[in-house]
Amino acid sequence: MANRYAAFVVLALPVLLVACSGSSPSAGPPDGAALFKKHCASCHGLDGKGLVAKIDMTSPQWQSAHTDEQIACTVKQGIQAKDKSMPPFKTVLKDDEIQAIIKDMIRKFGKEGK
Repeated sequence: MANRYAAFVVLALPVLLVACSGSSPSAGPPDGAALFKKHCASCHGLDGKGLVAKIDMTSPQWQSAHTDEQIACTVKQGIQAKDKSMPPFKTVLKDDEIQAIIKDMIRKFGKEGK
């Protein structure tokens, strides 16, 4: 009986530890392109030129006016203004996911990180 219990503990403990940790042991860095496509592209377009959101994130003027920190803050807090709005993503995206999205935007749209 004791051997069965010991075998159960040895086999079940690693599974329980992984399940309780909230992440899989093979989880890598967030995929910024996939996250942008899932959470941003429906308004900003895959090309960043804007669909619903009439903001062209590829323009040098927009890029020079927004630091990476400002973009991250906007993603977290959202925008609520008379002429534009964006929902907050602070409960949807983790900080590393937001940073992955910004890195993907820089890669795709050519912005030099500030």
